[in-house]
Amino acid sequence: MTIFNDRDAAYTRMLTRNRAYHRAGNFKNLAVLVDGPSDGQFAVMPLDEAIAGEFMYEWAV
Repeated sequence: MTIFNDRDAAYTRMLTRNRAYHRAGNFKNLAVLVDGPSDGQFAVMPLDEAIAGEFMYEWAV
């Protein structure tokens, strides 16, 4: 999990990771954007971790 203070930077990181995974044919490791851990912070984490932790997330490819 990578934490950012800027939502745009976090979203850009998520898109970059997902595009790389998509090009490699690796659809199991998609990254998602999660609000938190603190107010004003955003985390980029693997989809399976977000589901297991029951986080609200958004994603894009």
